[in-house]
Amino acid sequence: MLLYYKKMHYLLESIFVGIYTLLVYLLIYAILPFKNMQILFFTVGFFKHLFGYYLHLHNYYCNYGDACKSVYLNSESKKAYENSIEYLLMDSLLEGGLFLIISFFINESTPHTFFLIGFILHIIFEILGLHTKFCKEKCNRKKR
Repeated sequence: MLLYYKKMHYLLESIFVGIYTLLVYLLIYAILPFKNMQILFFTVGFFKHLFGYYLHLHNYYCNYGDACKSVYLNSESKKAYENSIEYLLMDSLLEGGLFLIISFFINESTPHTFFLIGFILHIIFEILGLHTKFCKEKCNRKKR
């Protein structure tokens, strides 16, 4: 039962990330309707990560994301996402680059495409252990 709940939690997180990716796409496309699909994908990936920082989604994940809750199982203290602006920009460029690579394998840039990219990438990152690595390296504990 616990394993089922854990898988369900990642599924819900993935749905949220898919919806968030879709919203970033809709915002970017409404402001700058790129005709070049590669530029569109890169821009969505870049701003998905950057907006996540400014919307405090990284802080939220540090405290409530399932991977981080597992890392800080017995911790009573709040955690804060800490990153320099250089690393934030580098991570955003990397996410934009990942979306750019994906664009070479996809023939369309529709809203459901971006939902699926966000949804599937979140699951893949979980399987690869990148969320746990994020929690250990980027989330620092602070006293309440």
